[in-house]
Amino acid sequence: MSNWSDYGIHKGLFLWPALWVFVAWAVFGFEYAADLNLGKYGLLPRSTEQWYGVLTLPSLHGDLNHITSNTISLFFVGVLIRYTFPNLFDRIWLLSLVLPGIMLWFIGRPSLHIGASAWLSALVSFVFFSGVLRGHIKLLAQ
Repeated sequence: MSNWSDYGIHKGLFLWPALWVFVAWAVFGFEYAADLNLGKYGLLPRSTEQWYGVLTLPSLHGDLNHITSNTISLFFVGVLIRYTFPNLFDRIWLLSLVLPGIMLWFIGRPSLHIGASAWLSALVSFVFFSGVLRGHIKLLAQ
């Protein structure tokens, strides 16, 4: 019987993606249970008063469909990147979390932005362009 680690599967493979999913659902659950609207803490482009929106943006979601689609996608893309690029994962994960929010702060339309879609797009773009630059057909097919 083979060991899971022979295939690159280890306990830490699911840790960061699962942790983010837990945080996002905890924030969503708290918002729902307390009957709050935390969306006001999202990202408002070019507003120095809401600079923190760059960091809160991925944890806030509008409804059940929004959080479900973001967390399922981010979990699997996160596991894929953790499995494929174990040495780069931490940098990719954090840069993909922060850079889209910073870019959105500069070029976004003047309304509140919430959700992890920009983060997800950055991660998927990394996977795709890594496949292009490395000539790795399996990454392109993901």
